[in-house]
Amino acid sequence: MNFARGYRGCTAADRASTISLAIGTTNRGTEVRDNGYQQGRAFANFVRSITSQVAAAGASGQVTVTGAIDVEMDWNTYEDTREWYLGYDSLSNTTIYNFGDAAGCTQDGSTTACNNGWTQERVWWVSEGFALAHPLPEIYTNSGSMARQWYQLARYTDARHSADMVIAGTLTQFGACQQVGGCTTTDNTPSEGWTQLYDLLNADPAVRHRPRWSADICYSSVLGLAAAPPTGIVDGVQGALPTSTARLLNAWQGRAGGGFVSVYAGATAGDAEQGVVVVVTLEDARHPTLGQQLVKTPSRSGALRVAAADGPLLTLQAESGASFTFDIAARRFR
Repeated sequence: MNFARGYRGCTAADRASTISLAIGTTNRGTEVRDNGYQQGRAFANFVRSITSQVAAAGASGQVTVTGAIDVEMDWNTYEDTREWYLGYDSLSNTTIYNFGDAAGCTQDGSTTACNNGWTQERVWWVSEGFALAHPLPEIYTNSGSMARQWYQLARYTDARHSADMVIAGTLTQFGACQQVGGCTTTDNTPSEGWTQLYDLLNADPAVRHRPRWSADICYSSVLGLAAAPPTGIVDGVQGALPTSTARLLNAWQGRAGGGFVSVYAGATAGDAEQGVVVVVTLEDARHPTLGQQLVKTPSRSGALRVAAADGPLLTLQAESGASFTFDIAARRFR
């Protein structure tokens, strides 16, 4: 909301400039697996609330609010992800961009199978077959493998559905990689990712088109803007995790186990006595992903605050005065 208000303010007398503001989530986690339909409805309501706030601020003439979801094959099944889409559809008529992957899908057209029971048909459905969906895929890999997967999906759409898969743009993670010390083989720049896919599409008359946008990920809020993220204990973190409802007091962040880790401390939103930590990890391996895990304290002693760090061990102080030790590597309290 503040972004939309700031955009309108910074354009001053220029009212012709416009942006599409996509509010994103993912298909990852037990919430989608166990209750996808209701989670889709909840997200639709969230997007609608942002749309209403933008309108109330007088910015809707320049800022179009849409939905977005990072659908990844290995994070959840097609059946559970489809339930999420149907829930979203029940309350929304707003465009939703799929900015996910096509893990395991063919790079040469030799098969229609993808990872985790997904198929090209199923990836097509969440990307364009669903009436509100448009693809804006991850094109991270320097080798061009992800570009080849989406090119083959465009060819599949043409052959199977006699229709064009119009890819809205490409997504890279160069900015985020630079912030955490680099990624291995998956740090396409925005130009490189876009060009990889465009060159494949443009060389084939059956699927030729020009993706409109080139987008890139970087960290904001606690993790900093376009700069190396701060390490150590960080305060002022409430709201840093839009997918978490926990009341967060502070965090520790730094490199651990080969990745960049943030450990947020606080309490569950519905139970102020239940202390929790939320561990967010950038797994900067061949296919980097953000992992998020909530761990509760073994006793209900109030909200937690990170007090000290000693290597992979954090000392956390509860509001009741109780002290806990959290092992970052094991993801558990000692």
